[in-house]
Amino acid sequence: MSARFFWKPISRGDEIPHGAILGGRTSKDGEVFVGRHDGELGKLNTDGGKMYNIWCHSGGASQDGEILIVADGAPIQWVPVKKGDALPPDAVKGGSTSTDGAVYPSRKEGGGAVGKLNLKDGKVNSLWFHGDWFGKSDGDILVVGPIGADESWAKQYEHASGGEAHGIGAWIKDHKGALAIAGGIAAAGAAAGGIAYAAGAFDGKKEEPAAAPATTPAASPAGYAPDQPAEAPIDENHPRHHDPARYDADAMCDGIVASERVNWLEKEKGMSHDDAVKEVLQEFPKVFWWRPQADCDGSKAKDRAKWLMENKGLSKEDARLQVRNEFPKVFGFALASSGGDFVDGKFPHTLQLVKTSDGHKLKFAVTPRHPKHVTLVAVHYEISPDNQSMNFDVNSPEPGTHTYVHVTPNGGYPSCPPGSTVKYWLAAVVNGLIESQGEAHHERLQWTAHE
Repeated sequence: MSARFFWKPISRGDEIPHGAILGGRTSKDGEVFVGRHDGELGKLNTDGGKMYNIWCHSGGASQDGEILIVADGAPIQWVPVKKGDALPPDAVKGGSTSTDGAVYPSRKEGGGAVGKLNLKDGKVNSLWFHGDWFGKSDGDILVVGPIGADESWAKQYEHASGGEAHGIGAWIKDHKGALAIAGGIAAAGAAAGGIAYAAGAFDGKKEEPAAAPATTPAASPAGYAPDQPAEAPIDENHPRHHDPARYDADAMCDGIVASERVNWLEKEKGMSHDDAVKEVLQEFPKVFWWRPQADCDGSKAKDRAKWLMENKGLSKEDARLQVRNEFPKVFGFALASSGGDFVDGKFPHTLQLVKTSDGHKLKFAVTPRHPKHVTLVAVHYEISPDNQSMNFDVNSPEPGTHTYVHVTPNGGYPSCPPGSTVKYWLAAVVNGLIESQGEAHHERLQWTAHE
């Protein structure tokens, strides 16, 4: 048993123990933890805050197994890796199987399904998750550092994201890159200490067999957690996702076709077809943003997209995105028309330049899709040619809005003249958990500054 972490036996109905390592969340399960059964690693989901199943790629569902526990004071990091990378120092060896050899806890990039990572010739090979036919070539691997690790240990993992443990809290980086346990993101001067999650924060939904997904996800993707009736708009700046005109029966919804999900709701939950469609539209708002009948300056959105495909050679998806960028308010993306270049994703935002006494400065404006669940937004960026790494917390939105705004300060911080390249990523506290956009180093977001 390591002084930093150990495995604890657990069975269906047991409480989630103190120190259990949180892998992230999925749309079916809500929060999932690092578990294993017979040496194979997988995701452990919950029902009412208690252990339900461990789901492994090869072994399927198991009602008992082990859960990974971290010792107080041992820093948790999820390090982005890809096929062919060297194994990071302090990577957690989680077990072994007859087909994989040694396996290591991994997760889909940014937090989500937990699985196993195997090696080839001592280097990262593939990441395997329950429900996936094929292994993935990149994702995150779990690293647990020594208890009492100092700042020098954290610097080994410049692009890692801090992990979380049940009853202990989230290991995060302060503005200088040092690790600490804190309730916010990159909080300057954060000191190690405990943070208690709100009661029920780890309550999840049990996963059904693949043909019968859970009725309502315990937590939707970041920024989308619904707490309003299907008939209410998400907020004044965003579309009514229950509009049946948005429904596409062939759309992929977390690995299954929308029509299959609708059929299951009708058969297993006794819903009418219309109610099932509304349920799916609300569960997967990022999928169903397109409004083919929307009025785009006298033309229907579908006709404008068709013209772009036929005359500009755009794909269907690119044509739809072009129409949305031309008419952001029609599709509920009012942020895009507020100035700056609009970037969609987990946390829709704009970037633009503003003139100050110190020259041009960079301005971020971030509007979460469901702001009631967000308590803090952080921006992490560097501007060429200085490439000074900067991290700032935005603790509250602008008065009377849901938009979190940051402008690079004067007084020694870099300017951002037109033509500069900005590399950045965003993070936020959503329902008490840290979520990010563009955090993996090889997928950093990038913007070229212009007036």
